[in-house]
Amino acid sequence: MFRKIVSFLLVAMMLLQIVSPGGVVSARSYPFERINMERQGYDDSNSGEKIAYVRNLLEEGELLQLPEGYAALSEDQKNEIARGMIMLIPLDVQYNSDNQAVYAFKLIYNLSVLPKQTEFDAKKDVMDQVYDSMAKWPSYFSNVSETEWTQAGYQYKHLTGADLTMFVDDILSFDNRFQGSSFTTYFNSQLEFMVTKMKEYKEINKANDLSSMNEALMNLFRMYTFIQQYVDFRPDFPPFVFNMGKMSTLKNDDEKNELAQWMLDHKGTGYETVSDVQKAFDAFFKPGLTKYNQLKKAADTGNASDYIEEVIELLSDENFIDVPGFKQLSSDDQKDIAVYMLNLDPPTSEGYANKEQVEYLVQLALKAVEFIHDIGGPAEMNSLNELYTKQMQQVNYLDYPAPDSMFYQFVGKYPQSSDIEKRITASMIELQLKKGPSSVFRLLNYLDDAARFTPLINKALTTNEMLASLFGLQQIQSDINKYNNNNLGNPINSFPIDVSKMDGIKTDAQKLNALADHMIAERPAGGYESFVQIQNAFDKFFSSDNNTDALSVLNAARKSGNKTAMRDAMEDPALGIKFPDGYENLNPKVRDFIAGFLIQYVSEDYENKNQVQLMIELGVLAQSVWEQTELAALSNKLDLLAQKLVDISEYFNDQEAEEYGSIGQKYLKLTNKVDKNVFAYKYMYSMAYEKLKGLYQGDIVEPMVVLGLLTAPYQSIEKATKIDPMNQWLENAMKDRIEGEAFFDNYEFNRSGALDLSKRAELSAEDQKELAQWVLDEQDSYEDIGNLQYVINRFFTAPNIKGDDVKNEITGLNDTMEVSFDGKLNWIDLSSIQKLDFSGNKTVWVRYKAFSDELPGRAVKIVFTANGDSGNGTGSTPNPGNNTGGNGGGGSSAPVTSTPAPTTKQEQIVVDVNGVNGTNLTKTPITRTTETNGAVKDLVKMTDAIAKESVVKAKQLGTDTARIVIPDTKDAVSETRVEVPKTAVKDLSDGSMKLEISTENAVISIPTKSIAGFDQDLYFRIVPLKKESERKDLEERARKEQVIQQVAPNTNVRVLARPVEIETNIQSREVTLTLPLGNSLPTDVATRQQILDNLAVYIEHSDGTKELVQGKLVKLANNSEGIEFTVTKFSTFTLVVVDGLKASQKTNHPYIQGFGADFRPDAFVTRAQMAAMLARNLPGETAAATVAGTTFADVAATHWATSEIQKAQAAGIMNGLSGTAFAPEGSITRAQMATIAYRWLQKQQTNAVATDTTGTAPEAASFTDVAADLWAADAIAYVQSTGLMTGYNDGTFKPDSKLTRAEAVKVLNVLFKRTPLTGVATPSFSDVPATHWAYADIEAAAQK
Repeated sequence: MFRKIVSFLLVAMMLLQIVSPGGVVSARSYPFERINMERQGYDDSNSGEKIAYVRNLLEEGELLQLPEGYAALSEDQKNEIARGMIMLIPLDVQYNSDNQAVYAFKLIYNLSVLPKQTEFDAKKDVMDQVYDSMAKWPSYFSNVSETEWTQAGYQYKHLTGADLTMFVDDILSFDNRFQGSSFTTYFNSQLEFMVTKMKEYKEINKANDLSSMNEALMNLFRMYTFIQQYVDFRPDFPPFVFNMGKMSTLKNDDEKNELAQWMLDHKGTGYETVSDVQKAFDAFFKPGLTKYNQLKKAADTGNASDYIEEVIELLSDENFIDVPGFKQLSSDDQKDIAVYMLNLDPPTSEGYANKEQVEYLVQLALKAVEFIHDIGGPAEMNSLNELYTKQMQQVNYLDYPAPDSMFYQFVGKYPQSSDIEKRITASMIELQLKKGPSSVFRLLNYLDDAARFTPLINKALTTNEMLASLFGLQQIQSDINKYNNNNLGNPINSFPIDVSKMDGIKTDAQKLNALADHMIAERPAGGYESFVQIQNAFDKFFSSDNNTDALSVLNAARKSGNKTAMRDAMEDPALGIKFPDGYENLNPKVRDFIAGFLIQYVSEDYENKNQVQLMIELGVLAQSVWEQTELAALSNKLDLLAQKLVDISEYFNDQEAEEYGSIGQKYLKLTNKVDKNVFAYKYMYSMAYEKLKGLYQGDIVEPMVVLGLLTAPYQSIEKATKIDPMNQWLENAMKDRIEGEAFFDNYEFNRSGALDLSKRAELSAEDQKELAQWVLDEQDSYEDIGNLQYVINRFFTAPNIKGDDVKNEITGLNDTMEVSFDGKLNWIDLSSIQKLDFSGNKTVWVRYKAFSDELPGRAVKIVFTANGDSGNGTGSTPNPGNNTGGNGGGGSSAPVTSTPAPTTKQEQIVVDVNGVNGTNLTKTPITRTTETNGAVKDLVKMTDAIAKESVVKAKQLGTDTARIVIPDTKDAVSETRVEVPKTAVKDLSDGSMKLEISTENAVISIPTKSIAGFDQDLYFRIVPLKKESERKDLEERARKEQVIQQVAPNTNVRVLARPVEIETNIQSREVTLTLPLGNSLPTDVATRQQILDNLAVYIEHSDGTKELVQGKLVKLANNSEGIEFTVTKFSTFTLVVVDGLKASQKTNHPYIQGFGADFRPDAFVTRAQMAAMLARNLPGETAAATVAGTTFADVAATHWATSEIQKAQAAGIMNGLSGTAFAPEGSITRAQMATIAYRWLQKQQTNAVATDTTGTAPEAASFTDVAADLWAADAIAYVQSTGLMTGYNDGTFKPDSKLTRAEAVKVLNVLFKRTPLTGVATPSFSDVPATHWAYADIEAAAQK
């Protein structure tokens, strides 16, 4: 009995562990099992308890992490979701996994939140998820058939183009009816609604016959009328995206069939956007426009004259356009206008978009007709003013020419001209019309050129500008006279200004310039108001008493030798001299010297101000040379001085100019930097002596000293190709240095970088010749003084050793040396030799071996003989030199030091392959090669065996990185090449290992995902750019580069740390680079932070593109710092400090939004999206602007982008397709993007490149598909010239191709001065991984 009780209790306890009092599975059960438990026995009597438990289970988070929006749901809605988890599948069917339960939750949750979405993008995003889940139903519940759900899901996923937009908008409008009210969305009702709406929708893009198109249109019209009911009663209610109001005007089935057929005919491969549908629909209801476009197409392909009468009839139709004045014209004038209209190119291949465009062009032609009739009469100028005003209005109707094109700049000059200048324009137009048939087409084609080439005599501010205006007047007068002489029966009025006297001085540049200056001086403050005033001023110049122009005053001062008068004359603003930088800071004595310089060194009168300008610059430069106390700066100044002397012959045509030019030319022939350095040292010493101790002591330069020293004899090192000439060159350089240093010791002069040959003075004559031989043998040429100094210093590193021929030994040898027994062909490291044998006849060479970046030193020669009579007796010491002789005994050579022949040396260095924590995994060899020119190159080969060993050891240590550390403590290596055979790459990939290459100049980290699938030998070539000249060149290129100018225009750019060039065959795969900062950052905290704030990586890609990215500051393995960033292609990488970079980005806000977790980079960007991105980046005052009454019929007040569209239009960046249509859902073409970019840059007014103030059009775009008269040709030419947009490999630009969202962001980031952003921990969008070509740009647009 007792045993039975115990057994019962044990069973009970076991049951208690399995089932709790509520009948729920214990905590160890899966969530789906717990949901199944609650679904059992569910009915109305216990629904509240069951729902509460399921809700609690969901909110515990064990099944899944709840969406962010869940918390904001009402209590009823949360309970409804729990109820849905119970009721979605039949109660007799169980969830078989957590995956099924998660799927069910996502479907129910999205159904619940869908009605609350009020924005199109958000609505579409949730709908995508709902229908996607419905389509996948059989994948999760194959035992529960819901065919209608699945069909609806697949039908939605196959909606294309405009159908998708219209269907989503219909759902959006339906749900918007209930916004603001509190209600609970029941999942089953919402699910049924989604199925029904999808089933009822008839796709316009699938309509392929009259019946199906009629059905689709009627379905859309029902949607439209249903939504319109709410629009009519609620002004804030968004209208249907497709305006079908005109559908109600169709009276019968025949008209409806005509519309259906029309929509079929214009569908092509499908309506991509709602704008395309709207355009085709509207065109059906515009028969006049359609007929006109048809006539225009027919005329373009046939004989245009055959269609003149039809065009006249159509333009007279008031139902088409409303231009009453056209009917009142004579038949000849109507014909003239019709010819003009037929000769115009319409804005698109389909013709004109709306009748307003045609109406405007006819109105413009009417104004042209009025002017033609008014020529020569009192109303002539009024008619011309109205014509130009009308021409300027074209931008409101047509996108061509582009608003920012040169056409409007030229035409815009006319209204800005003075009245007298407008009368000159009228004379030019009258002459043009007289030269050929006087027609509307001829007149309107000449309007821009007439305004462009009108001599603007009242706007000429400089001598050259006024001279150009005078020549322009002379040309007009000449053309009119020529025409009248050839057309005596039909002359035009003579030109009211006679400037023929200019012919008498046309070869006298000085007098022509004086005339121009005179016309500026005589011009009244308000400008010339009449032809009489211009004539009087002109005639006055040619009177006998005119000797008062500024250049004459200056020449008078030169003749009198009066420095004060010369200084006043040259500084007179009327002369128009642009003084060198810093001139205003010169003291009076220096300015007086320059005035005297202009008097003393020019023997004839100055002919023009350019000669004066040159002499002032030359005088300032000579004084600057005189004041120099720093060797490097003096060398640069001498380059400038020599070039300026060469330039003299371009301004003066006399013997003296040629002599000065020859002085400059002689110096400029010293192209070698070694020569320039040595010459500059000698020059500085000679000049300093004259200035401080010689005949010309003082602070003011003696020009003949400065110029004379340039002629000092000097022999180039490049001509010293043999021992004696090289020895003499070294001798001269040494003497100049010794003499100079003795002088400079008493004064403060910076001689840093001068060639030091002081040790040469200690050598014997023979040893000095050996040094000359050494310099010749070590390198063929020397690129700079540092290079030569290094070679010379090595000459004095011969080892201090002694040879004993009797004992057959050399004393003083150690492991830092190496020996050669074959005439220096091969060298043996002494540390690797156990025993040396010097017996017998041997010639031994000994030198210090290379160490790190130090090349081998000079070798010492020791001779051993078989009978010990070489002269290497005990205690003898080898002496440097090539001399022979010794202690007698057979005449054997004494110990000598021979000049080493150029050799290439290789050595093996073994380095560690470490894990990420520094733990050693294995070792790998480095082959370090020292070439004959001193270049040190490393080759690292990670073999298959090393890779496998790394993987095995890494797995044991729990690390996933193989790091190769390549040492270069003395910064000697000029190139590092790392090779990993594909078998080793596969080993690393199979082991899920990252590969890291750590050099002193860059750290390269290749993640596992980038190694995976790389089926070829991998290599990296790392070349640091060590030369200062390379840094300077890079700095200069970066300063001018458009990607930097767009971010921070005209700012200072300087290179920080060391640039590095990296070449590899791994492309389009993510690689992380880190550029070490070294000690380039200052210790001051504030200054350091300022540099970091403005620090970026300037990248010159091997494919020619440029990029500016900002990485992140990281700690390196040695605790130093570096900048880390991610790339997918390889190039030259340079850390640059861009002053103002942070300031240009401090107001950045995200300007792109995705679709849930996606960005959809390959989707076409819509016009509304483009307007929104532009508006979000407009300056505050511009963004706030609104335009009263600026509305578009297709942009409702409630459209999500209404405000942004208005802002973009108000700023002049985007216009509508017409005065009433914007086409918000239309796509942006590449031509439109180029135009938008062009407008944006012109609006900024911060970059001189962005706005052409000279009136010169950009060079024509060099693309085969961009005609010169294309409406966007100017904009395309501009974006091509700046590198903002490029063409394709086939030479095309594809102006009509649509722009993707990724492509748009790439261009917009440059406009908005945003640098690509790398180093982001988590990508912002699931469909834009770090390997995506536009990843860094999209992140920059999305991040704060």
